[in-house]
Amino acid sequence: MLASAQIISCNSAPSATPMPTLTKAEALLKMARAGANLKDADLSGADLSERILQAADLSGADLSGADLTGAYLFRADLSGADLSGADLSGADLVWANLSGANLSGADLSGADLLGANLDNVVIGADFTGARNVPAKYLGDCGKC
Repeated sequence: MLASAQIISCNSAPSATPMPTLTKAEALLKMARAGANLKDADLSGADLSERILQAADLSGADLSGADLTGAYLFRADLSGADLSGADLSGADLVWANLSGANLSGADLSGADLLGANLDNVVIGADFTGARNVPAKYLGDCGKC
């Protein structure tokens, strides 16, 4: 009970330093983890290297120019994603769905594509050194 209390000083300003405001891109990057729903997200030019994005929904996402080196994208949904100019070297794309994705200018060297769905992709990616690329996507060139 404060019936007889005397207030000597009152400061309405918070004592803690305010939290910084995140941009939309920064918030999306913080959400980029296994199982995340990043459908149609703009992650163009983002640094997602070595991220664990297992089973993440990145369908329709703009990942153009993104750094996905060594990313773990096991069973990730990248259908319809724009991966043009992205660096996917050494990425784990085992059983990933890349149907309808734009891979023009993407670097997939050293990536593992075992069981990956590459139906209707926009090819133009460098598959040199990629592992387990289904033959039907390579044709005779090895670099499409």
